[in-house]
Amino acid sequence: FRTVLKRKGFETRFLPIPGLSSPLDTAWGLNEYVQWLHSQLKSNKKTILLGHSFGGQLVARFAARYPEKVAALVLVDSAG
Repeated sequence: FRTVLKRKGFETRFLPIPGLSSPLDTAWGLNEYVQWLHSQLKSNKKTILLGHSFGGQLVARFAARYPEKVAALVLVDSAG
């Protein structure tokens, strides 16, 4: 799938979510995750975001807070 997108000119990145892919020292709320995602996407102007489960809830909240950074939103079996 990533190869097809790359051939069409899309750059793809899988962002391992802290706390799910690696341990955290303290518990994060949704706002901390949104700030983390914002820090990951600082250099991008508009991004197509795809989120599954909790990732869907995260990107939906991110899109609500930073609509100017989101070109499209894809939710797959999203939480929340």
